Amino acid sequence: MSIPEESARIGVRGDRNAETVTFLADQYYDGQDFSQKTWFVEVLNAEEEYDICAANAVLDTSTAKLSLEWLVGPRHAIADGKVSVRLRATENDSFIWQSYTGTFTIEKTFNEGAILPEPGLSVADQVLIELRRANDNLESAQGMIDQSVAAAETSASAAGDSAEKAEEVEENVTKLIEEHGGIPGPAGSDGTTFTPSVDESGILSWTNDGGKVNPDPVNIKGPRGDGDPQNYEYSGRDLSTIFTAAQLHEAVVAGNFSKIRNGDYWPITLNGTIKDYASGETKTLSNAVFKLEANIQVYKQYGDTAVPNHILFCSRDLLPWTLMFRSENTTWYDTAETNPWLGSHLYQTLNNPSNGLLPLVAATDIGAYIYAGPNGNGMRFLGETKGPAATTATGWAWADRGKLFLPSEREVWGGDTWSEHGYGGGLALQWPIFAGTMRHIIKGLGNVGSRSHWWCCSSPAGSSGYICYVSSYGNPHTSGATHTWVGAPVCFLFS
Repeated sequence: MSIPEESARIGVRGDRNAETVTFLADQYYDGQDFSQKTWFVEVLNAEEEYDICAANAVLDTSTAKLSLEWLVGPRHAIADGKVSVRLRATENDSFIWQSYTGTFTIEKTFNEGAILPEPGLSVADQVLIELRRANDNLESAQGMIDQSVAAAETSASAAGDSAEKAEEVEENVTKLIEEHGGIPGPAGSDGTTFTPSVDESGILSWTNDGGKVNPDPVNIKGPRGDGDPQNYEYSGRDLSTIFTAAQLHEAVVAGNFSKIRNGDYWPITLNGTIKDYASGETKTLSNAVFKLEANIQVYKQYGDTAVPNHILFCSRDLLPWTLMFRSENTTWYDTAETNPWLGSHLYQTLNNPSNGLLPLVAATDIGAYIYAGPNGNGMRFLGETKGPAATTATGWAWADRGKLFLPSEREVWGGDTWSEHGYGGGLALQWPIFAGTMRHIIKGLGNVGSRSHWWCCSSPAGSSGYICYVSSYGNPHTSGATHTWVGAPVCFLFS
């Protein structure tokens, strides 16, 4: 709020409603009609006493300007010095807008001439002014005091000795104060109750039952602490109630995970048929629900082609039927592959672009953002080299992992129990949702189904015909690749 120099001095100490200051404001600002708002003037007088009073708003429709009038009251001019003023607009008791703070001056005297005495004040008047400065509540007794002063002045005129009568009035007022501890005023009304509330984003706001102006809202949310309250004590939030799939994609690409925690989830429903490449059967999904649980930035910058910002999603429970890893323990679907996972029938069951699980997942809202990797077949990973007849890994190599994949034994447990200790460690980081608890490791066959074994992508040391899996009892184990009682989760990178 800009205060012109010629209007910066607005009165003399002791003025009582002697000056009106008018401010001009545009009718429309930031898409709002300010002529429909309730206006107040906030004042901090020279003695740093706060007051708020209503401003009279007058609209000039020809210029679309508001004239906001402020009547300079006795509390505002109680002392000479600087007076700070700010305009505030509200609607239904809610804060809408406020101006910058401007500064006015209350002069001790008029601009020219000698210092003037207090105008026409008897001793009793001066006593009453001091009383008003000491206790604003005595204003309610102003009528009583004015009557006493008038009677004193009348008596003084009749007697020809106003000084003696003024002293008598002063003594009476002093006696009244001594007897009652002050001049009694009317009983006050109950005070205003201000009630705070905090929303999910950490904004503290106020309401009150007295029609007062509420304090400005303020964000009291601090930075997120280290770690997440996931696993055994955290059931996760449904991210689809916070984001659309496109909004989640934008946040992840930007690396903004402020509203996402490890263990939050995105629900999907799958319908359709897929081919089980190990058994040759067609399997059907009908309104199959999966809660895809979030792991944030697990592979950030990993690989011979660096993985970008992402969420690793893995289903809370398994597909609703068991699946063989291979049709025979040592029969690979892709005989050109030397990695046990990439050459398996289960890899095809999950990733075949025509009749595997992948097309059904990709058709969901979140599936549109499955990370394709540099070659269209998912992220790059360092996998063990171990052909169909091998008993031990002979090395490791970078390869495309598949858009849908299974975790390695180490990614589940944080270390190797059955898998290759050396070349089986290319994926050596435990996923956050598996840390510290069995809650997310033990999975059901289908959504909230009975607990079931489920496959990992690792082969055990000493064999390529066996595969590591998670037991329904909650321990790492291994079995032949043709076992029919092991399930599979749905896992992929979202980016």
